[in-house]
Amino acid sequence: MYYQEQLEQAKWKDRRHQILERDSFTCTNCKIKRSDFLGLNYKFGIMTYYEFVGLGYNVVIDSENNLIEIMRDGNKVSFLDLIEDPGKLELDQLSFAKKFKKSNSIFVFPSFELICFQTNTLDMNKYFDLNIHHKYYVKGRKAWEYDDDALITLCVDCHKLEHESNSIPIFDKNNNILSSTEICDRCNGKGILPEFKYNKNGVCFKCNGLGDLFDFEICLY
Repeated sequence: MYYQEQLEQAKWKDRRHQILERDSFTCTNCKIKRSDFLGLNYKFGIMTYYEFVGLGYNVVIDSENNLIEIMRDGNKVSFLDLIEDPGKLELDQLSFAKKFKKSNSIFVFPSFELICFQTNTLDMNKYFDLNIHHKYYVKGRKAWEYDDDALITLCVDCHKLEHESNSIPIFDKNNNILSSTEICDRCNGKGILPEFKYNKNGVCFKCNGLGDLFDFEICLY
């Protein structure tokens, strides 16, 4: 099983959640906390007000009470409001998206949560979750079989910096060093391809968001 496939397994997702919880859902380097705004649904996309109402939604800005209401088929729609002072905006200044709801560490499909925000104010970095970084790799060891001290929580930026600045050693089962990682030539070590943001939030498909490459035979069993 290749490394990318291992990261899709329930055992890794459970292990990942254990490390996130241990580190208080905070980057151990820069101390930034995990954002609540995760898992953007790119199939829905980011819609303008006019595109959104074209789907049958009705949006009202209540300036007196400084709030936004969204209706559909005569019923109120619950949503995540990311606007500080909605009463000061015009309808055409609003944009809409959806995100996947989470149950513990696993996204639940296809349940969505609607998001309303002011156009051109959304921070793209908030689309990305915190990462779990392997300090080293061991040939034949699965991603979830590492001790706690081999795994740390890093934000996307700190994870990129770690892989750009340091090669990750690869050991055999007898603790002898075999080789080390190299910077991914597809994303230049960034781990993200913004032009493919509609697919898994733009994670580089060559290095799976790691930013570097290594001999994938170490991941087979």
